[in-house]
Amino acid sequence: MPLGKVPRFVWAVEVMKKREMLMMAAALAVVSCKPKEESRAAGSAGAGAAAGETAPAAPDSWALAVTEFAPKVGTVIEHKSVNGLKDGSFKMEMQGQAVEGTMNMNDTKEIKFEVVAADRIRVEVTVSEEKQEMIMNGQTMPTPPKNPVLLGKTFFVVKGAEGWAAQAEDGSALPDDQAAEAEKIVKRITGEGDDKLYGTEARKPGDTWTVEGNDLPFLDGAESSEGKATFTFDKIGEHGGMQCAFLSGTVEMSGKPEEMQEGMEGKLKMTGKVTIIRSIEHHLDLAVDLTGELDATMNMPVGTMTMGGPMEMKLTNTVK
Repeated sequence: MPLGKVPRFVWAVEVMKKREMLMMAAALAVVSCKPKEESRAAGSAGAGAAAGETAPAAPDSWALAVTEFAPKVGTVIEHKSVNGLKDGSFKMEMQGQAVEGTMNMNDTKEIKFEVVAADRIRVEVTVSEEKQEMIMNGQTMPTPPKNPVLLGKTFFVVKGAEGWAAQAEDGSALPDDQAAEAEKIVKRITGEGDDKLYGTEARKPGDTWTVEGNDLPFLDGAESSEGKATFTFDKIGEHGGMQCAFLSGTVEMSGKPEEMQEGMEGKLKMTGKVTIIRSIEHHLDLAVDLTGELDATMNMPVGTMTMGGPMEMKLTNTVK
């Protein structure tokens, strides 16, 4: 999955653009902890990587990741990820007054990948939906409208001299707002960071390993990350007609959100458990399920906001 990689678990940081939107800070802080997309979600060495540098493997051991992304021509992957915070709570303290409330968030994405050539992947974003609800003092607060800039769009991920990058169907550069979102998808499909998360050495059932700090994608979008995740290779089995590694793990991470407004400071913390089903042939996470607790603190010139609650992330990649 890398955990969106675990995942790619796979969440992008959103930052308040206007200080007046203080009531939305908690919600935006949660989105900040997206696991990096939306997964590395589609991420793991993505779209059917079949070649790359791997350590020699014995019959009873398998390399879970490769160092070079090499997709199989003709591979089609249908990616779906759902991230959410349910029945979370928040508290704002400003100028001696405290306000408490509850919040719910849900982020759903569906993307279709088609490897049309060894150096070219067609990408179509079919679903991109974010829902937020905040209730303060018994009243539902308005939330700013979301503009899914890639919804319904088709573009290509192409390999060039400097690596993989997104471009429009006609080969031109994407508009700036679309380019930023497309870059997250590029990282997801090419499995960036999977080699650090899973290792390229051969592993066998029963193996356990630990990944620390910035090598983890759970707090993608964080300026810096601290903590660790421990994974166990539980067994080899079949899923979707493919030979897969079944993994489980625990994670405890904290970090500071990027691009905070001047005078504002924030901290995010996530703890949870994850299960992963990863294709041996494609070096791709076929299913990721992460459940845990998210806590966030934001210090602002006018006060402090704290929030937290149960979070869940589910990711599937269907190979056709």
